[in-house]
Amino acid sequence: PSAITVADVPPTQLQEDETTVLPPARKSARRFAGAVLLAAVLGGAVAVVGLPGGSSGNGRARAPLSEDEVRDVAQDFASAYEEEDTAALRRTLTPDVERVLPSGVARGRARVVGEYRSQFRGQDTKAYELDGLEVAGGRAGRASASYRVERGDGDPIEGRIVLGVVRDHGEPRIGLIAVTPS
Repeated sequence: PSAITVADVPPTQLQEDETTVLPPARKSARRFAGAVLLAAVLGGAVAVVGLPGGSSGNGRARAPLSEDEVRDVAQDFASAYEEEDTAALRRTLTPDVERVLPSGVARGRARVVGEYRSQFRGQDTKAYELDGLEVAGGRAGRASASYRVERGDGDPIEGRIVLGVVRDHGEPRIGLIAVTPS
C-alpha cells in the first residue's frame, strides 16, 4: 500500500485552462511588444556583461584578485593611514566595509572613515608600517601583517591586522578590517 491508498485521498480532478483568443491585430501587437522587451533585456545583458571576446574590461569585475592587487590595496591603505588622508583611505574601502576591533565594530564606509578621522585628530601619525605582509588572491583576497604606528605625540601602536579584499565595481577594495592591538 502507498501513502495515498492508506490515506484514501480522492484523485485530483484536473480542469482544462481557459484560453483567451485574441483578434489577429492584438496578437501581432503583443508579439511586437514581446520582441521589444526581449531586445531590451538582451541589450541590458550585453551592456552589463559585455560581448563575449570583447575587450570592454567588464570581465575584470568578476575576475579573481591577483596577489599583486591585494598587496597594492593593502599598501594603499597603509599609505593613506600614514598620511592621515581620509579621502585616499575612503577610496580603498567598499561601501559596506566592516572594521572590527576588540572594542567594537564599525559598519559602512562613512562610519569607518569617521572612526579613522577621529583617531587621526587624537594623534600625530609619523609612520604606518606593515611588517611581514602575507597576501592571498582569489575571489576574495586576504592580506595580513603586523602593524606599527609611529606617533609623534605618544608611544607606538602595534598589533595584527587582517584585510579582507573583494572586487567592487571592478576595483580591489577592502571589505573587512580586523585589528588586534598588542
